[in-house]
Amino acid sequence: MKRNLLFISIAFLALNNAFAQESPANVVVNTLRERIDLSGYAQTGYTYDDQVSNSNTFDIKRIIFMAQGKISNEWL
Repeated sequence: MKRNLLFISIAFLALNNAFAQESPANVVVNTLRERIDLSGYAQTGYTYDDQVSNSNTFDIKRIIFMAQGKISNEWL
């Protein structure tokens, strides 16, 4: 799970830098950026067990991603 989240973050940053120059593709990306809102949250937990063996765990229970978009200027 941690590897997937790290990979997605790195891929997003790499793609963001790839579209930094002005081009027709950049116009599309900027239009999508203006029309789509991404949001989300994560539920995490930390557990420390000192009964049998000293162990620490950090868990990501769930991750929720939400997207809200405006299709065109004529739609609400």
